[in-house]
Amino acid sequence: MTQVRHAQLYWGAIADNNHSDDVLGKARLDRPSKTGVAITAERTWSVSRPGGNFTWYQSTADVTDTVSN
Repeated sequence: MTQVRHAQLYWGAIADNNHSDDVLGKARLDRPSKTGVAITAERTWSVSRPGGNFTWYQSTADVTDTVSN
């Protein structure tokens, strides 16, 4: 039997500037034959494009317990 020791999820994208890090730090993890799970980031980094109307961001969350079940 395989044991998951650690699983970290990373996601990122470009979003409109009107989104807070709290909003950007939300994701949904879907797996085959399982119900999707809402994920909240442990940490989100974001930076607005100078002179633009969008933000680059990256978030991360520990999903070890989620994928172990």
